[in-house]
Amino acid sequence: MIDNNDVMMHKNALPSYGVVYNDGDIVIVDNVLQLSGLQLPNIDMCIIVFVTKGSIRLREGTREMEFGTRNMAIIPPNCKLLDIWTSPDMEFKAVAISNRMLLHYLREKLVVWVDNMFVRRQRSFVLDEERMKFCLEFYHMLMLSLEMMSGNRYCGEILHIMVNAAILGITSIMEDMSDGTETGQIAIPAGKALLYRFLYLLGNSNPKYRPVKAYAADLCVTPKYLTEMCRRYSGNPASYWIRGYVKEDILYYLRQTDYPVKEISDRIGFPNPSFFCHYVKEQFGRTPVSMRNKR
Repeated sequence: MIDNNDVMMHKNALPSYGVVYNDGDIVIVDNVLQLSGLQLPNIDMCIIVFVTKGSIRLREGTREMEFGTRNMAIIPPNCKLLDIWTSPDMEFKAVAISNRMLLHYLREKLVVWVDNMFVRRQRSFVLDEERMKFCLEFYHMLMLSLEMMSGNRYCGEILHIMVNAAILGITSIMEDMSDGTETGQIAIPAGKALLYRFLYLLGNSNPKYRPVKAYAADLCVTPKYLTEMCRRYSGNPASYWIRGYVKEDILYYLRQTDYPVKEISDRIGFPNPSFFCHYVKEQFGRTPVSMRNKR
């Protein structure tokens, strides 16, 4: 196993407990102990977790999710995880991948991941025995490569090639387990492709509280066209999706951090704390202080 002293730690990486490899683009984790109550940071990486025993429960905004044995959990980049609980016998394997590498690996296949992560917001896939074996064999090969190739100049390149292959395999699993929609097809309508690009951009934007025209400019389309395509292919306008993600950020910062209200307002993108407090009261029916006191 690679020596932790030889690992280049990344500022946005997972907590160091159980990390056996980290080059800034790929993080490999093997059984973090005592996960319950762990304060998870806001991580700019996609985390793939394979639960091999027991169960783990997470809270993302107002949603509570539980992953049991043979679950594959996909945690998108910058996901605001508020709490985490585990069963005493919980065991898992995890790999985290940077946004840059995920885009590099997936290319046109990104639509499959965006549809699951940001449209359906599906975080869990219950794998049958064969699919779980397939995923764990890849993980074991990564660990074997670390043990045998530690210090070798080709080690990082070998790991990246293996992770690339694993991501393609997971993409295939996600397609096979979809409910028959067109996510597995590469030739999707341009409007739906725009929706996926918008949701991926929104999910990875900091700050998120920006007008529709700002996101439209990033995507090189007009605000009207972006709103029309979002409404056509998701049933909701672009503003609906922005508001939902902003609310999740608010919940995260108020319940998971001790940042002053002014700093939270600045981080999410509000022009001033007064407007931020008014927005929170409007959306949640409570002030930021009362929400924080009841966390």
